[in-house]
Amino acid sequence: MFYLDLIQNVALLVCLVVIHGQIIRRWNKRTISSQAFSGFLFGCVALAGMMTPVHLMPGVIFDGRSIVLSVAGLFGGPITAGMAVIMSAAYRLWLGGPGAFVGVCVVLESAGLGVAFYYLRRLYPGLTQNLYLFGFCLLVHIGMLLLMLLLPKAAMLTTLENITIPVLLVFPAAASLICLLFLDQESRVSADAALRDSEERCRTVADFTYD
Repeated sequence: MFYLDLIQNVALLVCLVVIHGQIIRRWNKRTISSQAFSGFLFGCVALAGMMTPVHLMPGVIFDGRSIVLSVAGLFGGPITAGMAVIMSAAYRLWLGGPGAFVGVCVVLESAGLGVAFYYLRRLYPGLTQNLYLFGFCLLVHIGMLLLMLLLPKAAMLTTLENITIPVLLVFPAAASLICLLFLDQESRVSADAALRDSEERCRTVADFTYD
């Protein structure tokens, strides 16, 4: 059951990749409105994951929001991540239970690391290589596991016993796959933009020549 829920969350993310790609093809990615709407989409996917979680015990749930929010921060930046964080944190607080505080901390940690790497990526484009992407995804989920130490002792032990292996083995790999899909979308958008610029220059040269 746990792995089926994980697959569901990853499938939702793949759908988001397609939708997100259409958005950045049609809108200027640097505008606040496009980033906010992208964050809304990320937030919706995170909520969908939290609506179908694994219930480890009353009030303690586990889902793929860490994947969603880290990707939102890494590829969307602070505005996109901020919108997704507000939606995710508000819903987790509304669910309540002994895991609510830790759940919100996971939201903030995942998105925060994503935004940090968003800026690092601008300084060091090589961070998009597969090994670095996997390292980023692994770091996010190691941080998530460390936050489980904030749970009450009994809940903490049960939670770590049940989630440590899938978190370390499955989640970084799934998140890395999603990152690669987003990188592919970005490459396609850049290629389309370069093609449009080239066509525009050719038309300009042609108009100048015939004039």
